[in-house]
This record gives sequence, C-alpha cells and structure tokens, in this order.
Amino acid sequence: MPVVEVEQAQSPLVGEIRLLLGDALRARGELYPAAVEYETVARSYPDSPAWLDAVERCYEIAVIWSNQEPEFLLGIFPVSDWTEEVEELLIRVQERVPGSILAARAGFALMEFYFREKNYRLTADMAAIVLENPPTILIDYNRQSKRVDYIHYPSIFLSLSGKSPGAV
Repeated sequence: MPVVEVEQAQSPLVGEIRLLLGDALRARGELYPAAVEYETVARSYPDSPAWLDAVERCYEIAVIWSNQEPEFLLGIFPVSDWTEEVEELLIRVQERVPGSILAARAGFALMEFYFREKNYRLTADMAAIVLENPPTILIDYNRQSKRVDYIHYPSIFLSLSGKSPGAV
C-alpha cells in the first residue's frame, strides 16, 4: 500500500502499518525515514496497538544516533551531527511514558550522551531529573483489550530520590 493511501486511511490499523513501514526502512538502514514513521505513529495514533512499540523504537534509534561519531566534510564542516534529533527523541520518550522504565532508560541515555559530548552542566541536570523522576509504573500492552495498561509498582529509586512510597 503506498504511503499516500496509508496517510488518508481511517482504519485503526494505520498505526500498525506505519510501524511496519518504519521497521522495513530501518532494516534497509534508512534510520531517519524510519524515525519519521515511528514518530508519526507516536504522535498521531496514540490509541493504536503499535503506539508503545513506536515510542520504544524512537528510543532505540536515538540511542543508535547518540553513539555515532559525527562525519565532517573536508575535516571541518559537520555533515551528520545528530545532536538535536537525539535530544528531541529522548525527551519525547520521557514525555510520552512518564514514570516508566523506558522513560528512565531514555533519561540515562540522554545523560550519557551529554557526558560523551562533554556537556557536564546538562549531564548534571539530566542526572537530577532521572533521580527526581524514578520509574513508578510498569507499562504493559494488553493484547486482548488492545490498550496500554499502567501498573504502579514500588521503586527502588524512591529511597534514592527521598520520596516516600505513599508520595507516588
């Protein structure tokens, strides 16, 4: 099915189709178009069964980009610096699934990225954010009801952040 028809379709399966399209692009090594497809699912199809998978794949691509060395033209001009994309994707993951383990992983990944970039102020800021927002929920996709369930659980991070279990 061409992409134009997928965008115009009203089927509840559109999110899953776009996720599969992103997977195909990613398998071909086309990470940027794949990230666009995943971001489209995450932004436009929040009720889709593919929503959580799309958010997780955005995280995975951001981690891949965060570990790539930038390429330079003539040794001077950067031609592939993914800094803005990495920051944007990891922040969006944290915003979309707050309190989840995935959000904590995205926070740690962004903290490590800033550290590798030698941006110690932002590294410290991210460390504070990660400690202030410990994972408090487990996200589970219920395949029978086709919805995302949030299961609250006590976190080991609560003692690190100074929050009491009742304050969650």
